[in-house]
Amino acid sequence: MKELPLKIFYIFSSPILTAFLLSYAAAFIFIATLASSQMGIAQMQAQFIESWAAVFHFEAAGLDIFIPLIGGKTIGVLALANIAAAALRFTRRNIEGFGFAMVHAALALLIVSGFLQGKWRMEGAMEIQKGEPATAVYKMEGGKKFLLATLPFSVELKNFERQNYKNSDIAKGYSSLVEFRYAGKKIEKLISMNEPASFGAWTFYQSSYARGGETSILMAVKNPAGLLPTVSIALILIGMAFTYAVKIFKKSDEKVRNNS
Repeated sequence: MKELPLKIFYIFSSPILTAFLLSYAAAFIFIATLASSQMGIAQMQAQFIESWAAVFHFEAAGLDIFIPLIGGKTIGVLALANIAAAALRFTRRNIEGFGFAMVHAALALLIVSGFLQGKWRMEGAMEIQKGEPATAVYKMEGGKKFLLATLPFSVELKNFERQNYKNSDIAKGYSSLVEFRYAGKKIEKLISMNEPASFGAWTFYQSSYARGGETSILMAVKNPAGLLPTVSIALILIGMAFTYAVKIFKKSDEKVRNNS
């Protein structure tokens, strides 16, 4: 009976499982990207990335084909278990293994941050107009508009610009100059299609416009776990640098001893 838990531990700590999860995740992201062209990014994220299981449907030779897949949440849990088991199995219990353990902990934090971002992330839309400060963030569900959040500050549209392709009425890009107001302070920021702006705990993206630019539509996102991926990557780099530094120091120390 004692051999069964040990076998399970070796399976979860296996480098083969690591290689499989990495390969599967790459193929899964590719399939999810294909699905997004059919259903949109939001629906794809809900059905593939934020699910335990998913089904990819496509038509070929006049036939409807359904492929069952392991969902993004399941991949994350398996990867987390693999990282934890591998750290327990392969990390050396000395200073040389400290950097290795840090890298594994950072990878685990990176996966956990994905779960937290999916759970804590708030995303809605704002309609801002000239001369009318707005604080309401809405969300569309079932064709109806619901109040998602009320901002502790206001946003007002100061100016809207649209750029068209040369000799065309097709929009090349558009941007909004907005004014954030909080506690008597006024701060102006430019929000364009590829350059969001942040204020407080919220980040604003240029989404669309209406009434010829008199109304600008922004996507408002609040993500309390947004910094965790950056922290994770920083810890991974520090852990790798520490590991290599220890190895270089040991090699140089061995050379000194051999020469002496």
